[in-house]
Amino acid sequence: MATNPLKDANDKGIVKGLAEFGKVARRDVDELLHDEPDCFNLFLIALKQLQETKGTNKDEFTPWDDKMSFFQIAGIHGLPNAPWDNERGKSDVNATGAGYCAHRTQTFPTWHRPYLAMFEQALYKKMLDIVERYDSRNKPIYQQAVKKFRLPYWDYLRPRDYNAVFPGVARPDGLTSFPYDFRAPLILTMPEVTVRMYPGGKPTTILNPLSTFNFPDPSTNFFKPKDWAALWFDSTSPSGKQTLRLNVQRDDDSVRTLSDLDSLNAVLNIVRESTTRMSLNFLERGIYQNYREFSTVGADRERLRRPNFPTGSLEGLHGNYHGYIGGGGHMGAVTTAAFDPIFWLHHCQVDRYFAIWQGVNPQDPNKPENWFQRSSNPRATDYVPPNADLLPFRQPGGGYWNSNEVVKPETLGYTYNDIDGKSPQQVLEDYKNRYSWSRRLTVQNKTEVLEGRRPPAEANLEPLSLDDSPFFQKPDGKGFHAGYKPLNVAAPITFPKPSTRKGFAASQAGELQASIFSLAPEAQPEDFALKVEAVAEVQPTVSSAPEVKVPEEKVSREWYVDDQVQALALNGSFTILYLVGDFNQNTPLLDLRISPAFVGNTHVFAAPIEACDNCGRSEEQSLLVTNTNPLTDQLLDYVEIGTLESMRPEHVKPFLVANLKWRVIGPDGSRVDPRTLSESKDFKLSISCKIAPLPGQDGEVVYEQYDEISDEIIANSS
Repeated sequence: MATNPLKDANDKGIVKGLAEFGKVARRDVDELLHDEPDCFNLFLIALKQLQETKGTNKDEFTPWDDKMSFFQIAGIHGLPNAPWDNERGKSDVNATGAGYCAHRTQTFPTWHRPYLAMFEQALYKKMLDIVERYDSRNKPIYQQAVKKFRLPYWDYLRPRDYNAVFPGVARPDGLTSFPYDFRAPLILTMPEVTVRMYPGGKPTTILNPLSTFNFPDPSTNFFKPKDWAALWFDSTSPSGKQTLRLNVQRDDDSVRTLSDLDSLNAVLNIVRESTTRMSLNFLERGIYQNYREFSTVGADRERLRRPNFPTGSLEGLHGNYHGYIGGGGHMGAVTTAAFDPIFWLHHCQVDRYFAIWQGVNPQDPNKPENWFQRSSNPRATDYVPPNADLLPFRQPGGGYWNSNEVVKPETLGYTYNDIDGKSPQQVLEDYKNRYSWSRRLTVQNKTEVLEGRRPPAEANLEPLSLDDSPFFQKPDGKGFHAGYKPLNVAAPITFPKPSTRKGFAASQAGELQASIFSLAPEAQPEDFALKVEAVAEVQPTVSSAPEVKVPEEKVSREWYVDDQVQALALNGSFTILYLVGDFNQNTPLLDLRISPAFVGNTHVFAAPIEACDNCGRSEEQSLLVTNTNPLTDQLLDYVEIGTLESMRPEHVKPFLVANLKWRVIGPDGSRVDPRTLSESKDFKLSISCKIAPLPGQDGEVVYEQYDEISDEIIANSS
């Protein structure tokens, strides 16, 4: 058997990366599966063997306490409350802290880069080992296939199917439709898959290692008592046995039991347009050319008293998806997120966004704003020097990786097709061309002709048919594994038609059940009547600031809700939900994400101070975090159906005062009185609007802030 060139690095816990194997592009998970099935076959088997902690053949499992096992690498991000491979950096804070956590600091994008490379390297090493176990007929095939591998990402904005129906306000039945479906890739949700196992390539069914991770046997004491004390579950509960995802279903005792994939897919479709909007903002808007603003949610008090500009960031968007995917499951908590296999594809997408931003804003001595910046506040914690060690990631020559050394992805042996060999202007234009079709700027775009609401041909974003993929077919070739959904190619691509109704109409239960998504039984359609009767009478208590007078037919107006709050306000991850419209007050909190009124969430991604050094420092200094959620998409729908007269401030401001609501979900999933945040945890909320010339029009981008309505909106919560 050939000597594995990565064995020594793995044995020593060194992050070597894959540069010695060439520069290879990371790809979307469905594209890699579709185009390189032999490579993907090795990936699935390798991931499964990194996750398996026991077995009869020592080559087919990785002991949970092996430094390069799935469990130990995932544990770097949060629990267990112990150093990785006896490495420094998980020292106690008041005898309670643990964690190499790099959140709320400017190292958020850079720390996760060698972290992903470590996982990628562990997989590649395992894949090389697996290649050697195939027979002489198959080995040459897999020797070539492994060269194509780099960790795949999950592109949230790549359509997976056609004709989605999901909660929204565009239809009388409390649903919205769109010609493309942005559900989670099937390979991330199928319980079982088929792989071609060595030595002879025999089709074999295995539990899908991308769907869930089974924790080690409790008898191994993989978590100590203090670890369990920091969690919302114990070793005997379903969550203590395997990872679960958003809006988990409940049995009669309200115990979380299963991942609710229908709800997850509904949420992914609901937030698709707002995610598109934010990702384009990161590249188009001047404020995000500043690395500090782009990189982190962290904001010290001297830097920000009340949000007076859009406060989004890459870390904020990343946190939102931890909330969308995790909900009441493992991805929603810093301590457990990395144990869910979806974490790695999610963070690979975040790294891709970082690389694209770097492609548009390359480092330049004349542009210091393109890299780390020190605060004028000496106690600010969002600044870490770019030459600081990124623990616990060891370098081959000794020492540790730092942010300056991971600026270029190719240093670690990978790239992205979005940036490879392209100028900053090419990177920007290619990204806009690839994704801007999915973002509306005016209400008229909603009813465009067919060609105006589909990706351009050169973007190669049409859904991929995976019906012939061997991974989803049973080994005997007779049918698909449970959970497979064939591509909806027979149905025509249809587009929503405008409505003239003024409010929601009750629909028959059968209509909802017949759709691909149905509302929770606690939330019947009649509960979603919008409060339109009072809008005309609502007036801000403070006079409006002067507003820019512009020719409305030449501009777009994009509306945002911006927030700030103490990072450790609730000692752990918590979520602020935003809804525009009425909803059933008895709806379970987790189910509010599948309300037609839901527009987005701010997921404050923080570990309890008992489990995180960095979080302990944040609590001591009452570090503030900020985020932005677009309101534009929901408001455009309301204009289309005649509920909102226009996107102009004189109509939108009173509409938001009457209809924008927010709710808070605590670390344990319970409802938190919003006054807890607004009265003692520095919660601030503001409404902003970006006014920009439409394509083909001249003019400057202007921002307006409407602080005069913010206090009323805060007071409206309950």
